[in-house]
Amino acid sequence: MVRKVLAKEAVYEKEMVTLRELGWKDSDIREAYAQGNAIIGMSYLIKAVAK
Repeated sequence: MVRKVLAKEAVYEKEMVTLRELGWKDSDIREAYAQGNAIIGMSYLIKAVAK
């Protein structure tokens, strides 16, 4: 689902329910999104200053 968020695709409640059933808390899901965003943001920064 992190890939979906980074690709600006919709995440539906049924997908969230699936993660919750696997034991993920909402805070875990938000943290995964934040980490994915940080990784992509850092890669953009590295590309920008490497040129």
